[in-house]
Amino acid sequence: MTVRELLKELNLSPESTLVVRDDEVLTEDEKLRKDDEVRVISAISGGSE
Repeated sequence: MTVRELLKELNLSPESTLVVRDDEVLTEDEKLRKDDEVRVISAISGGSE
């Protein structure tokens, strides 16, 4: 499974979500291994009006 496939399965947008393994941000085409532990982080941004 790739990061892209994981995000699709979780119904998350790759444009606003980071997937991290061992303190390294993964690209969408990165293959995930069976025993990987990853963090899925939602990137939220905002600004002043």
